[in-house]
Amino acid sequence: MRLTPQERTLIRDLGLRHFGTVPRLFGSRLDDSRGGGDIDLRVTTPLPPAEAARRRLDLLADLWIALGEQVLRPFTADVLGEPVSDHPLIVAVRNDALEAARGLETLLARLETRWAASSAAGAAEAAG
Repeated sequence: MRLTPQERTLIRDLGLRHFGTVPRLFGSRLDDSRGGGDIDLRVTTPLPPAEAARRRLDLLADLWIALGEQVLRPFTADVLGEPVSDHPLIVAVRNDALEAARGLETLLARLETRWAASSAAGAAEAAG
């Protein structure tokens, strides 16, 4: 398993906090001979889909804050145990949301640059 003991503990603790259960790792991170790869997590929960989706976002946010900007994919399972996130509509919405987040990060960086430049210009004008 290509996760550090600290990452495993963090994932376990956050899964318990948000879902009351330990997420299960699957995918390429289980294979020590492979490199890279997303952190694919499966969380089985009897929660209604809307509540599971909200908690999934909370889990994802906490993981990103703690682990940095890695590709994390916590999948929630509905009552039947099928991955909710495999539905084409959910995949499309997730991809759109990720693209929007990237666009927002770019926009915020541009705004910060412009704000810094205008602040510097204003300070120079006030001093001059």
